[in-house]
Amino acid sequence: MIREIWNKYNVSTVLILPIFHNIISNIRTDKNEKVNILGFFIENGLINTYLLNKYYRDTSYHTLSLLFDRNLANNALNIKQKFPTLLDVIVNSKEFKGVSYMGDNILLTLKIDSKWDNDINKIIDGMYSSVSDEYKKEVVFKGQVRDAADAMANFIHINNLPARIFYKSKKLEDALLEIFLDTSDKKKDLKIEGEYYENFNKLKENVDFSTNTSEVI
Repeated sequence: MIREIWNKYNVSTVLILPIFHNIISNIRTDKNEKVNILGFFIENGLINTYLLNKYYRDTSYHTLSLLFDRNLANNALNIKQKFPTLLDVIVNSKEFKGVSYMGDNILLTLKIDSKWDNDINKIIDGMYSSVSDEYKKEVVFKGQVRDAADAMANFIHINNLPARIFYKSKKLEDALLEIFLDTSDKKKDLKIEGEYYENFNKLKENVDFSTNTSEVI
């Protein structure tokens, strides 16, 4: 599953999106269950996230752009919440900066609090385990929440994947060794040098505006 996750989603989806958990902190299911941000966003059309957006490259702060299927993001939410759709939830958050329409998809951009600047820069540099203790604690999934329908989102949440990456969990190291080592090497006492996730890729993290895109609002 780990290999599938990093083939599908950008590093920013796993390691940065969770810091926006406050956006959905008051949302509950009809059974009064909390929802996790990855699962909730993916179920409502999240395609991927992007840390680099040319429209905000000259700003003094980092942004995170979220690409959604427009129809799914605009579907009525069948849960306890203040706003009717996930699109409304995000647009009415204090972090919201702008929106652009990309064919059948919609790109919503959020401002990352400047207190995380050093941590975001370390993630860009691929130094995941060097982020601050405060950032590590911020992305730890806490408490009981509803399981997500999406298998990858559920795996990320149940296994607390961002925290395992930042804290260089031995369990994650063993899983990675099992996935990527040749059969002949699996009996050896090997360790992973460096970080426990793929390198940050600036090309993948740049929003592709080559499609039919309307002006950013």
